[in-house]
Amino acid sequence: MSSICHRLGSAARQEAFNKAFGLPSLEGSDNILGSIGVLKKGQGSFLYPYDLLQIVGTKVINDDFVVIAAMASAVLSHNFRGNILVRQRLKWDQHVRQLEQEGQFKRMYRMSLASFNKLIDLLRPWLHVNLKQSCNTSKGKQPIVAEIIMHCTLCYLAGGSVHNILVCAGLSVSLFYRAVQRGIDAINACPKLAFKFPITVEDLMKSASEFEQLSSHGVINGCVGAVDGWLCHIRVPSVHEVTRIKSYFSGHYQCYGLNVQATCDAYCRFTSLSVICHGRTSDSKSFYASTVYDLVSQLPDGFFVIGDNAYTLSSTLLIPLSGVNKQNKARVAFNFFLSQLRIRIEQAFGILVTKWRTFKRPLKVKFWRSTLVIKAAFCLHNYCIEHNDTVVDILSMSYPETFVPSYVQHLDNLRDSVEGARRKRHAVCEALVDMIRSDGRVLPQYNIIRNI
Repeated sequence: MSSICHRLGSAARQEAFNKAFGLPSLEGSDNILGSIGVLKKGQGSFLYPYDLLQIVGTKVINDDFVVIAAMASAVLSHNFRGNILVRQRLKWDQHVRQLEQEGQFKRMYRMSLASFNKLIDLLRPWLHVNLKQSCNTSKGKQPIVAEIIMHCTLCYLAGGSVHNILVCAGLSVSLFYRAVQRGIDAINACPKLAFKFPITVEDLMKSASEFEQLSSHGVINGCVGAVDGWLCHIRVPSVHEVTRIKSYFSGHYQCYGLNVQATCDAYCRFTSLSVICHGRTSDSKSFYASTVYDLVSQLPDGFFVIGDNAYTLSSTLLIPLSGVNKQNKARVAFNFFLSQLRIRIEQAFGILVTKWRTFKRPLKVKFWRSTLVIKAAFCLHNYCIEHNDTVVDILSMSYPETFVPSYVQHLDNLRDSVEGARRKRHAVCEALVDMIRSDGRVLPQYNIIRNI
């Protein structure tokens, strides 16, 4: 456009405008008349075609040329956008007082006011706002402080309407999504919200003691976590985001998603997370390709995690017995005691989706940000449990100074006769079954009645 335009002096510009767009020949064109209406709003700063004055002087006007001139002038006008909508920022203190008076703060933000304020203090280094610079860029409007950023982030993860959240906060659509991204990035960057998989001997003993309290009569001890997979529903990715779209479609759930592998402790807090496989991948393949497998495989002797039959039995990962392997009462009882602990990971996923209801529908974010949203929600899940904003079973806080697996004697007896790698993977499972058989443990009566 600049190649056919020439900037004129203010007097010449005014004269050209009056002569060119005041000719009788222009009256019949609706497009030109509409352009003239736009032009008259800001005629002091227009750009006109190079030879417009010469054409006006000869009274030779081409309709197409004048239309182009009018539209070019309108686009280059400083006032073309019109008046800018000014939104009123959320008055946070007044907003909090109203929610607390109505008893709705926890319902809206999924945590108490005390927990919210503590979370703000943890994330403030990543949510710092330069008040002077923010006021300058927002033309005098109140800055977007950390409280408003977390208001947008928590309400979005809780499944709220985007329109309702941004109107309440007094933000534009672009500023809203920018605030959510800042909040999610701050949660993921905070080291105090990071996952804590038990690695040291002290942490392993503590986790094993907590799971032992969940097991009837303390039959299963040595468990330090439960593992399972979860399909996170996402929108259909585009060809610009992934190389093969169909690989993200899960035939079982009939939707597009990401395979999430995670472990949890006895309090349903997630201790590790991995999101690297597409929705079509099985739990077993996703597990062995994830960092979760690296943590589980390095557990010392006597400690293990529990999963379902989608995984492969090993000395550090126990699964329920199936088929011909559960043809006696001891093996059936083993499955029952094992499921008492494995149910914790199912409960953890259920609590997560119920509290952070954005996962009830496909994640409508950029594909590469899906993993960040999932991780942030998992971190907030743990935070709510630690601050009693999510109710779980309260366990005893007394932990033993030493730990000896209850099945160690049976394990030693088996090791004398075990040969081959396959039998070695089954050693811990068989030792527990042998211990249950020798102790005379059977299914509780209520479970037998329920299964009739």
